[in-house]
Amino acid sequence: MRNIRTVPQLLVRIFVRPLFPFFQWLAVFLKIVKAPERGPHVLGKVRGGLSAEEVEEVLKKEGFFQNRIAYTEPGQVLSMRCLDKEDPDCQYHIRVFSDGEIRGHHETTPADHPHKHIKQIELTHKPEKFAPWIKEIV
Repeated sequence: MRNIRTVPQLLVRIFVRPLFPFFQWLAVFLKIVKAPERGPHVLGKVRGGLSAEEVEEVLKKEGFFQNRIAYTEPGQVLSMRCLDKEDPDCQYHIRVFSDGEIRGHHETTPADHPHKHIKQIELTHKPEKFAPWIKEIV
């Protein structure tokens, strides 16, 4: 199991990850939480003609992988993350939307710091870090 360093991470992978989409839908449906909106950190637009699958392949080559424990924002067609090599408790999270917009941010991982992650504490823009990863797709 890739990138598992602690027991809490293992527990999240086994119990939370498979059920997250359902509980996200249920919490929004029951109005326990507000439906997510697009994040503020715009990185650019996907170059014309590239599909979400092609963007995914480029990001995989850069070390990104599917982000299964993340809110689905309106119009989102792809959500991927890459762990921060200097701080493995943090991740770079990138989203691609149906209108071609790309947004991304740096944040704590939900498995390591669930409270900080949910409250978006330490969520930052860092476009300079994303630039080399997305240069082939913008």
